[in-house]
Parts: sequence; C-alpha cells; structure tokens
Amino acid sequence: AIRSKNEKLAELNLNLVEKDNAIFSLRGKILELNNILSLSEEKQLTQQSQIAELSQSLNLLKEEKTTTQEESTASIKEMKMRSTETLKQVAFLTEEIGALKNEIILLNAALEYSEQTLLTKELKIEVLGERLNKALTSKVFELQKYRSEFFGKLQLILGDRKDIKIVGDRFIFESELLFNSASANLQSAGMEKLKQIGLTLMDTTQDIPADIDWIIQVEGHTDKRSIKTVQYPSNWELSTARANSVLKLLLDLGFAPHRLSAAGYGEFYPLSDGDSDEDLQQNRRIELKLTSR
Repeated sequence: AIRSKNEKLAELNLNLVEKDNAIFSLRGKILELNNILSLSEEKQLTQQSQIAELSQSLNLLKEEKTTTQEESTASIKEMKMRSTETLKQVAFLTEEIGALKNEIILLNAALEYSEQTLLTKELKIEVLGERLNKALTSKVFELQKYRSEFFGKLQLILGDRKDIKIVGDRFIFESELLFNSASANLQSAGMEKLKQIGLTLMDTTQDIPADIDWIIQVEGHTDKRSIKTVQYPSNWELSTARANSVLKLLLDLGFAPHRLSAAGYGEFYPLSDGDSDEDLQQNRRIELKLTSR
C-alpha cells in the first residue's frame, strides 16, 4: 500500500512539474503577447500621428488654394482695370498724335515761308555785303593814301638813319634810340625824335576824313634775353611799359585817346631768329602803325 502511495505521489509530483512547466510556458506566451500588444499600440500611435500630420498638411493646402484663388481673382480684376486705363491712354495719345500732325503741317508751312523769306534776306545781305566791302576797300585805299603821304614825309625827316626803319605799313624804332637797357623811361634824344614823328603823324591824320575810323597802334618788343626785376618780372611787362611810354607821349602831343592803342609782345615776335648782338638789337624795338580799326 505504501508503495502504491509513493507511486501515486511520484505521479502527482510529475504532474505537478508538468503543470509548472505548462504555467511557465504560458507565462512566456503571455509576455510575448504583451510585447506584441505594446508594439501594436506604438504603431497605432505612429499611424495616428501621421494621420494628424497629413490632415494638417491637407488643411494648409486648402488654405493656400483659397488664398491663391483670391489672389488670382484680385489680379484679374486689376488687369481688367489696367486694360481699361491703357485703352483710355491709347485713345488720348491717338488724339495727341493727330493734333501734333496738324501742328507739324502748320510748322512745315511756316518753315517753308521762313526759308523763302530767309533767302530773300540773304540775297539782300549779300548785296549789302558787297556794297560794304566796296566801301571798306575804298576807305582802305583812301587811308593808304594818307599812310603813304605820312611815310613820305617821314622819309624826308629821317634821311638815312638806320635806327629808324620803314617796313611795309609801319615804322620801327630800335629800343636803344628811345630807352636805356631794362628801362621804359624815354631818353631825351629819342623823345625829341619821337616828337618830330608824332607831329608829322598828327599833321597827316588831320586831313583824314571823319568817316575813316583810323587808329595808331604802338607795339613794344624785346629780345629773347630774360628779365626778372621787381618792376619788370618778365619781358611782357617791359615791352608793355615801353609801348605805354610812347603812347603817353603821343597823348601829350594832342592825339585823342580813342585814336591810340598800345600792346607789349615780349620776345615772341622777333624780326630775326639769330643770337648775335645785331640780331638781338633788331628785335628790341617799338613799332608804330597807322591803320583802320
């Protein structure tokens, strides 16, 4: 009987072990199912999140579509308004072009008339110019007669002097006759000779008719040797001062101021390009010229 009980007890223990194993196996399956369930819940949450994002994107697209439609409608309205305004401007410009064409026609007619008038005036001016040239030529020849008379008288006064020359339409004084070196003050001897010439010139000019506008030009010239003093910083100042000294003497003789002019040309209009003493002496000079304005 004890053996039988032991066998049953062993059998019960074996069943108990099997049941424990079965329970352990079931627990493993339960754990596995729980894991599977957890994964399913996470996946479900992910899908729900994706669905929410898609819904939000869809709503944004709907809003953008609505905005685009509104902007398109506004643009179409604006384009229609601009088109209407453009048509108005085109109509206005068409009218303006028509008016301008009419003005051009009138201007062309006026221009044609002006050209005809201008041709007539140019013809008159040409005729007047010819008459004026003839009159001026006549006056020049008449002045030439008095100039020749003046030079003839001078030739008698000067004789064979080499320091005073008649060249063309002017006569030339060498500076040594009138001035000391680097000075614009007239020397006594030169002043007396200049007075003789001035009085002869005045006597001649008194016979010139009033309608001939004559003038006596006094020109001062130096040689190319430079000068630099407080009174005469360059040959410009020296030549101008010498010309003015001669002009003042002519004024003292009684010449009217409006019949005289003076200018200094420095060393820039030489009679000779050489460097010898003779060349330099020729270039230092005062020139007088009786001419018309």
